[in-house]
Amino acid sequence: MVADVRRERMWHIAGVDQTRRRGITPIGSRFVGRTGELASLTRCFYEGARLVTLIGPGGIGKTTLARELLAQRVAPEGARSGARALVVDLDGTTTLPELLDRVASVCGANVSDVGAVAVASVGAALDELGPATLVLDGFDGLVPLAHATVGAWTEHCVELEIVVTSREALGLVSEHVLEVGPMGLHQAEDAIAILVGAARRVAVGFMPRPEDTGALAEIVRVLDGVPLALDLAGARLPLVGARNLLADLHAGVRLQQGARGRPERHASTDAAVRGSFEALAAHEKDVLAQLTVFRGGFTAASAAAIVVVSSADASALDVLESLRARSLVRTRGDGARFDLYAQVRDFVVSERPSPIEAAASRHAAWFVTEAERAAERAHVEREARAWLLAERENVLEVARRVLGGGVPSAIRAEPAIRSLVAMRDVLLFRGPGAELAELVSPIVERTRDSGVAPKLSARVMLLRGAIQRERGDVRASLKDLLAAESIARTLEDELLGAEASLELGKTVRLGGELEAAGTTFGRAARMAGGVGARMLQAEATALEGATAGERGDVALARVLCERAVALAGDDRLAGARLRTLAARAYAELGDRTGARSAAESAERLAMMNGDLATAAEALVLSALAAHDAGDLEGASAVLARARDLFATIGHEANAAIARGHLGAIAREQGRSAEAYATLSDARDVLGRLARPAHAAYFGAHLAGLEAALGRHDAAAQILDRLVLEREADAWWPFSATACVEAQRAGAVTVSGTTLLARLFSRTVGAHAIVAPTPREDALVVGAGGAWFRPPHGTRVGLERRRSLALLLDHLAKTHVEQAGATVRAATLFSAAWPGEKAIASAAAHRVRVAVATLRKMGLRDCLVTTPEGYALTPALELVRA
Repeated sequence: MVADVRRERMWHIAGVDQTRRRGITPIGSRFVGRTGELASLTRCFYEGARLVTLIGPGGIGKTTLARELLAQRVAPEGARSGARALVVDLDGTTTLPELLDRVASVCGANVSDVGAVAVASVGAALDELGPATLVLDGFDGLVPLAHATVGAWTEHCVELEIVVTSREALGLVSEHVLEVGPMGLHQAEDAIAILVGAARRVAVGFMPRPEDTGALAEIVRVLDGVPLALDLAGARLPLVGARNLLADLHAGVRLQQGARGRPERHASTDAAVRGSFEALAAHEKDVLAQLTVFRGGFTAASAAAIVVVSSADASALDVLESLRARSLVRTRGDGARFDLYAQVRDFVVSERPSPIEAAASRHAAWFVTEAERAAERAHVEREARAWLLAERENVLEVARRVLGGGVPSAIRAEPAIRSLVAMRDVLLFRGPGAELAELVSPIVERTRDSGVAPKLSARVMLLRGAIQRERGDVRASLKDLLAAESIARTLEDELLGAEASLELGKTVRLGGELEAAGTTFGRAARMAGGVGARMLQAEATALEGATAGERGDVALARVLCERAVALAGDDRLAGARLRTLAARAYAELGDRTGARSAAESAERLAMMNGDLATAAEALVLSALAAHDAGDLEGASAVLARARDLFATIGHEANAAIARGHLGAIAREQGRSAEAYATLSDARDVLGRLARPAHAAYFGAHLAGLEAALGRHDAAAQILDRLVLEREADAWWPFSATACVEAQRAGAVTVSGTTLLARLFSRTVGAHAIVAPTPREDALVVGAGGAWFRPPHGTRVGLERRRSLALLLDHLAKTHVEQAGATVRAATLFSAAWPGEKAIASAAAHRVRVAVATLRKMGLRDCLVTTPEGYALTPALELVRA
């Protein structure tokens, strides 16, 4: 009887409230995301599993996932309501007596015996519990003992479920293994929530600035979406800010935990890796060090070609499989590629640097050779193009290493040039950015007079000419491209000539010479077709079609765009991009059905390929075609998806363009307050980011709102400040001059038949009732609280902050009904977190934090606290948009 009471006191936990009080949900955190993994884990037990092992590297979230499962299963409404819930922390445990002692401490077993007898005693005590779920957390140092302990308990305790967290599987017949991976792009919001949640634990009420969204998304990417790393980084966020934290991470700053109470293995990202690394044999440590030279992942074939194993008893693939089993190497995608987590790479580089330099040399030699071989076949073989796309980061790393050692000599620079040239098509399809320009320029300068082969020199000029064009230097671009074309003629190299003509056509088109550009694209397509370079032919054909569309030759444009798509087929590299271009051409020509079909196809291909930027561009085109067809609600929904996707990948300018188009739709629907705030925000952001044509387009819409109210001076002032420049987009150059001039003249329609000219005319000619533009000192709140514009401020989006939006919406509705009326905290909690339950103090605290957050976002002078609750300032003018 006494033993039973003692046992009940030690291990019985009934109900979710007690579960959380006993620490089953980690103190200081809340369960975020992981819905897919939690569903898979729950399904394992639903289908009859009684032993599930969660594997993954340290800090990946295995413990949190296991404890959340336990909390849900023993909750009153859970699958095992009323069952016993036991958590055993095995951190630092490596021997059988230590394991048995810790398990016995939660089930009341007598472990005075040793060996198999003690194991049986613990098993008997577990069996006496009846229905129970046992979490064995941190089994890493005990895997050799798994068969004698966990295996035996699973076999003899018929009502016992066991969840094990470990860096490697136990290898038992009854075991179900679930690998816990990083928080991927589809969980980006959850990953950012972990960052911000950690920040709020050290600075209550912390709120990141709206302009930091891109930096936060990049922090998640740099940290591989590993929850421990996000949690540690989040603690630094209020101290240094998002942008400085990102710079620190790029500079290699290591993450440490200052707060007490964590297990030792979670004290830092290094601690999360150290135990697994120290358990490796010397030759395994050397192999892991050599694997740090890869970027963007690697295949078994590339590892076998580059890695050297010092042990005669193991091959590179044997060691790779061993490292993967211990969660030091992870699989990517369909499992055909491997990679290292950033925290593993950083730790190993500092702990085992000696094998890395020689491995880097082998990496450079192998990837340059393979890239050149693939580039030769890329225009005719899909597999070669897919290889270039998959190994983009590895090949570029060759150039990065060359520049990392200071100004390179000509001899050292040549492999870097060869790598960049081999990747030219892939790089230009993705859009040459600032990093690529920084890689190319110094390397080209060092090899200008170094005796590089003429063909290689010509390809370097093609690459540099393309980059100069993207940076707006048309004259310098023409100089390099004409020189490359001259070399191609001298060498009588048709493929090189086709490439030169293609790049020349893009530059000529950007300069506005459409006739000459079309002729040049046509020549490039014919030359490429003559040598069987189908993808090059497809690209040139698509651009010839786009140029024909700009000239107004609708029939030719349609034929050529359809031909380009047919040539590309389902090619991973070119298919999505060419379909996006075809969608743009169809949209410009007014073929809305064709545009939406091509855009939807492009989005599917791009998402399959992981090209989120192209997928988001395709969504924008699909939305614009819907807008052109009069489907305003459908267009708004798709634009919102595009806006969120651009924000997730840190494309601030494109996210602003999507918001601007949403503002134009709001204008057409007569929601002038929302339109004014959204268009102002888009214009200002795009002006700051050097996107003058789009800034001018949305500025013209903004001026139209003012003119509709008779405020012609304000409209003229907006128009006078716009910069009428053509944006340097080689795929589809854009100018807003016609829209701006139409607005300046007060015309109802815009001259020209381009897509945006039609959309602008639609909006100007809409017969919606235009509400007065809200005063500058008014608070404007959008539908559902999805955004607001504080007095004398700019638009602040709450689209991704649903609880804040619902809370603000409720306050605004109350204020409209009775200015200054107070809303109780309990009422605001129910409005902001519908369906959730919480004790009064917890609900009041959550509302208090939410109100403090809104104040920090710009509503400091608009929100007041009263003894009864919260209200908007009584004298405040509120406008609902």
